[in-house]
Amino acid sequence: GEVPYVLTPVAVDDRQARPIRPPIVEYPIRAAERGLEGSCEVRFSVTARGEPFDVKPDCSHQLFEAAAKRAVLRSEFAPRIDKGRPVEVRNVVYPIEFKLES
Repeated sequence: GEVPYVLTPVAVDDRQARPIRPPIVEYPIRAAERGLEGSCEVRFSVTARGEPFDVKPDCSHQLFEAAAKRAVLRSEFAPRIDKGRPVEVRNVVYPIEFKLES
């Protein structure tokens, strides 16, 4: 049940990793004070138990990276099922948008 390592970005969908407990993102105070908005693509893998690991955020501004990483690490995903058994999923990409309330 080794999952091939996919290098192309994959959007999160039901075949990849569906969030059971989706990432809850805290807006970084320093970014909010400066009126900064941004977006991240958080790339990570999911264990067969649905736990994210190897989380690497790629953000439009570095102020968002810690918050994006923390949010994904605290979330939980439905593991991918292959031939009736949960398997590890590699290279999931989860987009996170940081938008201030206008």
